[in-house]
Amino acid sequence: MKHNRVWMKMALAVSVVAIFGTTAAMAQTPGACCMPDGTCHMALENECVQQGGVFQGPGTVCLGDLNGNGIDDACEDELIKFVQHPDINRTGIDVKATYPNILADDFLCEQRTLITDITVWGSWLDDVLPGDPPDAGKVTFTLSIHKDIPASQSPTGYSMPGDVVWVRTFQPGDFNTSLYLGNIEEYWWDPFNPNTWGYDSACWQYDFSIPIQEAFCQQGSIEEPMVYWLDVQAMPMGEQAQFGWKKVTSPESNFNDAAVAGQGVEPYTGPWAKLTYPLLDGHVWYLADIGLAFSIGGNEPCPEEEKREYGDAPEGVLAYPASGIIGQFPTCKNVGPALSYIDPDFPDDTCSGV
Repeated sequence: MKHNRVWMKMALAVSVVAIFGTTAAMAQTPGACCMPDGTCHMALENECVQQGGVFQGPGTVCLGDLNGNGIDDACEDELIKFVQHPDINRTGIDVKATYPNILADDFLCEQRTLITDITVWGSWLDDVLPGDPPDAGKVTFTLSIHKDIPASQSPTGYSMPGDVVWVRTFQPGDFNTSLYLGNIEEYWWDPFNPNTWGYDSACWQYDFSIPIQEAFCQQGSIEEPMVYWLDVQAMPMGEQAQFGWKKVTSPESNFNDAAVAGQGVEPYTGPWAKLTYPLLDGHVWYLADIGLAFSIGGNEPCPEEEKREYGDAPEGVLAYPASGIIGQFPTCKNVGPALSYIDPDFPDDTCSGV
């Protein structure tokens, strides 16, 4: 994928901080912040997110606009519209997203474009990989995108996924698998069995490329952003391997509300349980909202909306023969002769013929 180079640079920068610093040090390490207008500035992750930017990772730097195209070179290959980075420190937790579990987290959309790239970070319980011979890519993923039910409209009191607007199953070989970072120490947790947990020492990156003709057209703008939800469910080969979706770097770096968990099959619409940090040996963020690590990318324009013909009911003639009622249907807009349509591209809002 085009942004693999960005992830590699980010992984190196994060690993250096992880080796020589603590989680608190990471939170205080600035990095390149790419803004929607193509500019770049140095900022802390939470500052960058609050400003509507895409944080490139602790220790990354802005490069300047060397080719003069108006976009900082650090953001040149940036197809990412939304990202929540994985926690690869001792505070990290991987939440079980293996069937029958389904996990979901919300993301913000500020431009009407196709979603053609999705990245998910996760780990395997006790580092047991699926398949024989073991291979982190021997797993089937089902991803789906849902509308948002905000907390103010949710019967649960917290926001959660609504109607399914896109779903696709990815078989082994349909996605790219790579080791994001090894030699880490993290928890692995099943929210539906909260008293048991495991460990893992490797973070895996899964990159899903979606053909344009099958991609979802996200709506939203900077002035009127929209919230969607990404659902993830894994079905590994074999009975022992269990995949967990990795959480974000900290509660502060999580967008909006907590992630949620359910059990079932796609398309799944609930019920959903809110995810908060478990105690797990006295976790520092106990009961805080959990966010999950993923990115949403793609800058291909959405297809033009189909122009539709507008009909017009007859005036002053018999409309309902059984009752003898004469039709009275006021026309809100004249659209011209038959097979005409309203063309939103016309500045004077006139009608165009086919």
